[in-house]
Amino acid sequence: DWLAHAADEPKPCDPADPTVAEAVQHHVLAQLLRLRSYPCVEKRLAEGRLRMHGWYYEVHTGLVRQHRADTDAFETL
Repeated sequence: DWLAHAADEPKPCDPADPTVAEAVQHHVLAQLLRLRSYPCVEKRLAEGRLRMHGWYYEVHTGLVRQHRADTDAFETL
């Protein structure tokens, strides 16, 4: 009876699904924002001593994509 409250096993996701890619890329950008909130990171960014890059690795293709702030898009390296 207590197992009736358990959730079904999640279905595996397809790494080629654009919805999955979009969610992961959004997460990459969210983590960059989170890192920028740390005073030590903010200071070094302002001093030009630190650069941050948001990369996304496509497992199914082997491609690495980098977020470009000027286009707000992930582009292949």
